[in-house]
Amino acid sequence: HLSYFHARAGGILGAELGTAEEFTLRRLRAVALESAFGAVILLIGLFSLAAAAVERRWALACFSIFSFLAGCRTAASHALLEEFLPDNAFTDERLILEYLGGTGFSPPAFFGFLSGFFPSTISSPDIWSRSIRALGRWFVVAGGVGIGILVLAVADASVYGAAQPIMVYFYLLPAVMINLAVLIRAVLLRESGAFLILTGAVFLGLCIVHDVIRTASGNPGI
Repeated sequence: HLSYFHARAGGILGAELGTAEEFTLRRLRAVALESAFGAVILLIGLFSLAAAAVERRWALACFSIFSFLAGCRTAASHALLEEFLPDNAFTDERLILEYLGGTGFSPPAFFGFLSGFFPSTISSPDIWSRSIRALGRWFVVAGGVGIGILVLAVADASVYGAAQPIMVYFYLLPAVMINLAVLIRAVLLRESGAFLILTGAVFLGLCIVHDVIRTASGNPGI
């Protein structure tokens, strides 16, 4: 085990054996996959931004922001960023992209998209809608913006490492559940397109939860 205490996920937790050609092939494959995935997300963001400008819909603008943030999160991956910063695999800049794209601003952007695309889910006078609206505005949006400001202001990977479990378990996971509750409410109200978005969000959420728990456990090799 090689330690690296500036970032919580730093150091080498395991070793891989192979020839130089095998390592090069693995690296190129990882870069190609991450580049393709990031490019698709950014294209979706550009399309949503153009549609938002034409139709002047706040929900599409929020979805565009969410897509761009997801693209930034993909750009923060090891293989892709190391092509530009080969000697700084665990830089503060990488973690800024990771926490801004994956933890800070993404949940508020997605909540803005859902609340704008399915306004009936939070505008009804019943206690369910009022509770989701209050949690979305004061917990998801305010908390996410606060984390984003903290990440930009501190810009220190050692601080992120210490605060990572708190941000993940006490903000990110509850924020995901609140967004999921909005989608479930939209499905129950039989909103058009709600079930398709819920299906995609569930798969995306499972990937995100797996990723953040794996990182927070300090064992990215799981």
